Amino acid sequence: MSGKKVLIFREKGDDAGLLESVARCEIEYCTRDYSTVRTTVRFDPERHVAVVSLGDDKGCAFEPIYVNEIASIECAINERVPVLGICHGAQALAYVASSHDRSAIEENPLGVRGKSPPVDFGLVRLLRDGLATDPIVRRVPYPWELYQNHTACFRLPPGARPLAFSAMRDSALHCDAFVWQDIHYGFQFHPEVKFSWLQAQPFAAGESPERLRAVEATGLALLVSWWEGVVEARLAT
Repeated sequence: MSGKKVLIFREKGDDAGLLESVARCEIEYCTRDYSTVRTTVRFDPERHVAVVSLGDDKGCAFEPIYVNEIASIECAINERVPVLGICHGAQALAYVASSHDRSAIEENPLGVRGKSPPVDFGLVRLLRDGLATDPIVRRVPYPWELYQNHTACFRLPPGARPLAFSAMRDSALHCDAFVWQDIHYGFQFHPEVKFSWLQAQPFAAGESPERLRAVEATGLALLVSWWEGVVEARLAT
């Protein structure tokens, strides 16, 4: 993939974790600048083979600080270039796929006044839904247990297929993964986190290394399946 790149939107100081070893081409990071809507990098269909939007805790995807990121996601979709949204990025993808409908993002699904607490935090076991038929996620052994930490959720966009649900703290369910137009995937959870990062988190105190390594292995398998089954498959056509 000489000259080809993956465009990744991120917060300052973040990296793509396991994605850095999965992507078989150069990664081009666009670090979000919250002081202005300007971004230093925008999607280029001649250069970028995929767009990835990582997590963010500065606001919802419909806010002005993300306008150029949203524009890059829209351009990639129009060019049939795969988009992968993770956490905030999944909400951004749902917002675009819902024709900029703000109700695509539930800002405080638990209905708590003041600062919204995490909907899911720590390791969450996902419930199977649609996993058997999707060509990407069906390659990943079930059950899934992955890391999540988010205060908002997305609503399933029109025409999207749900792939997984997880239980919120009030025992309700929210959609945790979807695919739209066959090549654009939204994951509310974080498949990119490494074992070393998980092990260093306070919530992991007392967790067995085996459990944390299994979480990393599931995330890695999912990302490899996405890369091979979506990005490389598209380039081969």
